[in-house]
Amino acid sequence: MKRFATLLPVLALSAGLGSVMFPAQAVELPLDARQIEAMGLAFAVPERIREVPGPAWSGRVKLPPVHRAEVVAPVAGRVRTVQHLHGPVRTGEVLLILESDELRQLQQDWLATLAELKPAQEEYRRARRLYKAGSLSRKKFLQAEQRYTVLGDRAGAQRGRLVFAGMTEAELTDLEKRRDLNGMVRLRAPRDGFLAPMDTVPGRRVQRGERLSVVSDTAWIAVHIPVPAAVARRLEPGQGVVLDQQGRRGEIAWIGRSVDPRTLRVSVHARFDNADGSLLAGELVRVRFLAGQAKGRGAWRLPAAGLVEVDGVPTVFRRTPQGAEPIPVEVLARDAERVVVRPTGNLDDADGMQLLTRGAVYLKPMLEGGEE
Repeated sequence: MKRFATLLPVLALSAGLGSVMFPAQAVELPLDARQIEAMGLAFAVPERIREVPGPAWSGRVKLPPVHRAEVVAPVAGRVRTVQHLHGPVRTGEVLLILESDELRQLQQDWLATLAELKPAQEEYRRARRLYKAGSLSRKKFLQAEQRYTVLGDRAGAQRGRLVFAGMTEAELTDLEKRRDLNGMVRLRAPRDGFLAPMDTVPGRRVQRGERLSVVSDTAWIAVHIPVPAAVARRLEPGQGVVLDQQGRRGEIAWIGRSVDPRTLRVSVHARFDNADGSLLAGELVRVRFLAGQAKGRGAWRLPAAGLVEVDGVPTVFRRTPQGAEPIPVEVLARDAERVVVRPTGNLDDADGMQLLTRGAVYLKPMLEGGEE
């Protein structure tokens, strides 16, 4: 009887509001200490969270093509030694050595051109002095200039082919100085990364342009996630993503602008750090998009007893000096005991703000005209 008597002012309040329909976002409910105690209401500072994992989606790990570099034989030759069969490598590290007659011929051609270039240069300088002094005809001067230019261009092109074949600046300088032909081609790692098993053995002959292996940079990797168009429209580049199995965090790098006619899905690419190499290209994974992160909008986690639906709108209640103020929210996640919600409109989310954590069902009739 005592508790019933205490509830009478509350019921009177509900009856007084019963003649008017209040939208949840436009009314403040006056509550005094006696009413709060009678209804067993409780307010507390909610747990603020910046991101909420959504439903799980299937994705496939893929290595972007730009992260792969092929190891290709620049000239024909015979494999002399294999320095690295597979595993991590650094840029410029020697992977294997070829012995190549083709390289020796390129070196010989370059040295022969250099042997012609030096006297041609001296002849050109002499012809230019004589031409300026009026002692040489224009025709002979142009002939000397042309020969020097042609030989210079030829030497440059031949030098470029030697660089392409794997010779370093130091090796070229030594070759020009010593004129000692060396047909050893050192194939080096084109980038930092992981070397796939080398597809060759010592003694095997390889052709120019033959692919021998590939170096993959797996420091970061992509996950391709096909989702329905309705889901894709709610995503943004930079939004957080988490791997369901590992808890590893990443972010959305790209969202497709078309729907696959076969699957009726939109492709979403998420980028993940993979410095430890634990994500393997081709494997299937489960991922969750983190709601509330991309736009910087916060969310609250509170007991399920603090949430009700008012005229079909999920609503929580904020403590005010006079009572409680209803706040329309979007439900991001829920279970039997707790819910994660985010306000649907702009809200001054000040530190110390308290939300109703128990007894929301008693405030619902006050907003719906006392009909329960």
